[in-house]
Amino acid sequence: MSEVRDNSADDGARIGWTAPTAAVVSLVGLADSAYLTVKHFEGTVVPCDLVSGCEKVLSSAYSEFWGIPLAAFGAFAYFIAFSFSVLVSFGRTGLWKMFGLQALTMALFSAWLVYLQASVIGAFCQFCLISAATSTLLLAVYTASLIAKPSARAIFMVSVLAALGVGAYSIFGPDDAETPKPSAAPPASSLESASAGADPANRKGPAEAKIILEEFLDFQCD
Repeated sequence: MSEVRDNSADDGARIGWTAPTAAVVSLVGLADSAYLTVKHFEGTVVPCDLVSGCEKVLSSAYSEFWGIPLAAFGAFAYFIAFSFSVLVSFGRTGLWKMFGLQALTMALFSAWLVYLQASVIGAFCQFCLISAATSTLLLAVYTASLIAKPSARAIFMVSVLAALGVGAYSIFGPDDAETPKPSAAPPASSLESASAGADPANRKGPAEAKIILEEFLDFQCD
């Protein structure tokens, strides 16, 4: 007599902490997208504290689709991901693959949006980058659930977080280029020894003016 094995318990043990973690990450992405959606319909400027390209990105031709802001589609996608992860957390482990497909689609779309900001628009929106990071984390959480060994899961998640941290620092971190220093004014001695110029001087304005500007021109003939 063959023994019928229930795989739902094994799936639940394998998924473990990943489903509740995915629910929390989905809520972060949902809040971020909902904030951008509200700002869009209010017509107010989105404040940018870390980067200065929010307005350029959010007012570009890529910020809407059929007259609907992309942030609204993002909010809906995060709500679906949140619903899947919550249902899986309460035992509906069969929906975990659906969550994985949702996370993969969101991560790929977010990667395309980051490419548009970097290569086409030429500016970054910090809230859009937060959405991209949360989408990447959702896919990373699902991928971690497929790894059998807990230690390997931990190493994988630490590697993903480190990569996101390096990416965030490269965008939000200080610019390595040094700010050019203003040229110092010539010492008074060099001004005193300089040539007096035309004699008599061609001047405009009163001779007793407090500030005198001297113009030097180089005329060349072909």
